[in-house]
Amino acid sequence: MTRRTVLATGGALLAAPALGQPRWPDRPIEIVVGFVAGGGTDLDARSYARALEKRLGGTVVVTNRPGAGGELALSSVARAKPDGRYARHHQLPQPDHHPDRAAGAVQAG
Repeated sequence: MTRRTVLATGGALLAAPALGQPRWPDRPIEIVVGFVAGGGTDLDARSYARALEKRLGGTVVVTNRPGAGGELALSSVARAKPDGRYARHHQLPQPDHHPDRAAGAVQAG
């Protein structure tokens, strides 16, 4: 038995358990958005969902749970079964990059 045969056999044996597992995702993935449908955060999440569907070959569903500044969406994902099927999409406020409005800018007077 050659060294290559031993290494190839060992690699195949290590990969065997992965071959017996079901294809992931086997059920739809849910992205939970804490804001109303049609807003910027919702449209962003739907864009991610389409990209994930193409990449993973499964279904990705966007669910809107508006209220409490996104806290309702966060708590629903926190209570979900930890099976990797739930994600929360949230956008943080972006800083204003306009030099006249920058935080701490000194105004000429």
